[in-house]
Amino acid sequence: MLLEDGKELGMKIFKISQRKTNFLLKVNSVNDKKIIKKTLSPDFQLSLFFLIISVVLEFIFTIMYNEFVYIGFFFAILSFIFGIITFVNMKKKGNIKFILDRINGLIIFPKNIHNLSTKEYNIYNIRIDKDNKEVYYLKEDNQHHLVYHFLKRIITKDSFLNDWNFIFSYMDKNRPLPSGDAFDEYRQQDYERRKAEGFPKPLYPSSIKTPEATKEQQKERLEIGGW
Repeated sequence: MLLEDGKELGMKIFKISQRKTNFLLKVNSVNDKKIIKKTLSPDFQLSLFFLIISVVLEFIFTIMYNEFVYIGFFFAILSFIFGIITFVNMKKKGNIKFILDRINGLIIFPKNIHNLSTKEYNIYNIRIDKDNKEVYYLKEDNQHHLVYHFLKRIITKDSFLNDWNFIFSYMDKNRPLPSGDAFDEYRQQDYERRKAEGFPKPLYPSSIKTPEATKEQQKERLEIGGW
């Protein structure tokens, strides 16, 4: 199922991919069980954008033409008020979260920009269209439905393949953790978990090899799990 090769604000930020990526560039929490990425409310980001634009334009007109432009000031005030409202709402509802639940095989993200409810997708039912860079989900009616919701805001077309390559690699709990310093401290406990389960075979077929961290571990996996 792998594709072709191809902590709250103020908390520690992890960079877990060196490739061109959007979703994986910075995440807030990462371990052998979950990855959590939090983002600011798009409404709040929009209000900041208009506030900055209004202030900059007002400053330019004042310096260049020595004239105070009331409409710029008016928009700045509106943007500031809107920013306060969206900031309060964001604090009440929390930051928007995108969660990769490796153990339970779930991808969890908000249904919309207002963060009113979340949507869970079982990774086993997700299908990827690499050519058109679209994501589909196999529903109960045995039909593949296009996944849009909020996901396209965080996984863009220019980073599509790299993001989904990593997601499928990480979400296969029967494989070793992907490469990257952020996972190093969790590799041993992840190895012990898979060993206790008898080293079950990977959930998704892949031509990409995923060896264990050491030759000794690789040998033990071969003896116990047969792969």
